[in-house]
Amino acid sequence: GMNAYFYHQTVTSKQIEDYIIQHSGKNIQKVFDQYLRQTEIPTLEYKFKKNVLSYRWKNCVKNFDMPIKVMLENGKYSFIFPTTKWQKTVINLKNVTDFAVDKNFYINTKSI
Repeated sequence: GMNAYFYHQTVTSKQIEDYIIQHSGKNIQKVFDQYLRQTEIPTLEYKFKKNVLSYRWKNCVKNFDMPIKVMLENGKYSFIFPTTKWQKTVINLKNVTDFAVDKNFYINTKSI
C-alpha cells in the first residue's frame, strides 16, 4: 500500500517510518532509530544458570526492545523479548551450546 499512498511524491524517511508504524500496528520507532541513525550493531548479551536464560540488549539506543528469534529447545525457534534491562526465561536445552539466534537478524551476540 505504501507505493499507492505515496504515488509520485517525494517523501521523507519520517513519513515512511510513520506509515509503516501506523499500518503494522507496532511501535517500532526504536528499531528505526537503531538501524537508521546509529552505526553500532545491537548486541544481545546472554548468560545461562541451570535452565534459566538471562538476556538483554547492549550497544543500542535507549529503550531498544526488538524481539528476536532464538533456538530455545530441541531445534525449535521461539521469540524472546529483550530490552535494555535483564530479562529471564526458562529453557530446556540439552546443551547450552545449542542456543542459537536466527541468522536473519542483524545483531551481535555475546555470552557473558
